[in-house]
Amino acid sequence: MGSSLSSQIILDELYDDWSELDIYLDGDDVEGGGVDILATGATMDSDYLYLYLQVERNRLLQETDGLQVLLDIDNDVNTGELMHGLGVDLLFDFGARAGVSALDVRRGYSHDDIGLISSPTVSSSEWEMLIRRTAPVDSEIDYVISDSCKYVWRFTGGDVAPDQGTLNVDRADIYDREYSTDLSVAEGTDLRVLSYNVLRDRPLESSSARSALGRVLRTLDPDVIAFQEIYEHSSLEVAAMVNTLYPPDIGEQWYHAQVQPDIILVSKANITATRSSDGNGYFRISHADRDWLIVNCHLPCCENDFGRRQEIDRILQILRDIQAGTHPLEVQEDAPVIILGDMNLVGSNETRDALLLGDIDRNGLYGPDFDPDWGRGALTDAVPLTTGLPATISWNPSGGSFSPGRLDYITYSSSSVEVLSSGALLSSALSPEALAATELREDDTDRISDHLPLFADFRAVGTVSTADPLARTAVGNGVLKYYLRAGSVHILPNGTIALSLISPYAGHVHTMSVEADRLTVPEITPGMYIASLLHQDGTSSHQLWLIQ
Repeated sequence: MGSSLSSQIILDELYDDWSELDIYLDGDDVEGGGVDILATGATMDSDYLYLYLQVERNRLLQETDGLQVLLDIDNDVNTGELMHGLGVDLLFDFGARAGVSALDVRRGYSHDDIGLISSPTVSSSEWEMLIRRTAPVDSEIDYVISDSCKYVWRFTGGDVAPDQGTLNVDRADIYDREYSTDLSVAEGTDLRVLSYNVLRDRPLESSSARSALGRVLRTLDPDVIAFQEIYEHSSLEVAAMVNTLYPPDIGEQWYHAQVQPDIILVSKANITATRSSDGNGYFRISHADRDWLIVNCHLPCCENDFGRRQEIDRILQILRDIQAGTHPLEVQEDAPVIILGDMNLVGSNETRDALLLGDIDRNGLYGPDFDPDWGRGALTDAVPLTTGLPATISWNPSGGSFSPGRLDYITYSSSSVEVLSSGALLSSALSPEALAATELREDDTDRISDHLPLFADFRAVGTVSTADPLARTAVGNGVLKYYLRAGSVHILPNGTIALSLISPYAGHVHTMSVEADRLTVPEITPGMYIASLLHQDGTSSHQLWLIQ
């Protein structure tokens, strides 16, 4: 196995960070319907042991019967139980969601006892996971994983990886580990949006949870708050609570709206329309003369994947009709679309992908599939990184057999809005230095809910003009066409440093430098121009401008 890394392993449902490591390829060597292990890899930093595993077809990791990892944490065959050439000190069975320790005495343990996190939470054929190298404070077992250890994967009564011998993993010598702890609002943000499942009204029922929520809100400084699981209180009560905990600036106020049974939106931007379906809320808000569409969701939980897919079908139908202008909830063309909330995505990955891709399951009931980003492709998943962890969990339960996972999502239309930064706040994972920079307390997010607050800094792209309605359409090859008035402000893609306006008929070229990704449309001869944009990374892109 490789002993150095130049990039950090992050449990983010992407696996390119494993490409720098030597991966053991097990091959196609299982017959008779058994589960075939294809590949595995491992590495360590000072805090965590990271593991990678690939099998031959999609399945849910925490429901995969008989899948076990065997760890010889001290690299000593004479300690632990002798299995597959290892002195196995820790064994964890993912299908049983429980482990067995053979350290001083043989005893069972849970995922909490080793700080186990795995990704993704939906079905997959490959996973990445981490285990704490030293026992958590409240662990039922006491252990330390040494700088050099061994491991084996196996299916009980089935495939084993490696086929012969064991696999070694050493602590990486070069490993620049940087976890996200920056909670400040990114420069250039239009709206910071927060999604929060607050566990059955807890901040409104518990004074300690309410105080903790105040510290979270004042630290994260959101403009829009999408609450889930507020069943017993009105949006007026919630807005009053937020107003007390996190008062708006002079000239601002907290607008509020509610969709039964548990969806509430509180926003500094005016909420100008509200609709509902299946208990999910559709809110049109107005910011800087621009419509934004916020869809606040709480999908069915647990094993009800059919119910989740049914509600996603309905969400997609409504979104398609809104964008076609055939739904009673009207928004401006190319309005930013943000779909967020507690999605409870713990089943098939096809259910999650359907939302992003516009893939309606029952077309006979809900109509044809479509590209949900205003006809230009899929929605984008922000995948917020958990603060203080190399992972993307949004659900951190206390107890229970299921380990932490990603149940909450923020997705958006990347053609009309971009994410400048995002995160999932887990106060207990922040360093003492990071906590000291805020008024947060270590247990604040645990006091409020088993879900974490997800935040994202959104910046609208396109035209900002109080004189003209927004207008933008797609022409060939994805080039965007804008209708602009001279003197209006045009927002350019993030990282644009220069722009040339080329008149294809007259041959005139106007070259301008760009600061802060915003440009005042110059007072030039009205007509059609090709805008050639130069970006910081040396790439370029093009837009078609029709200047009035």
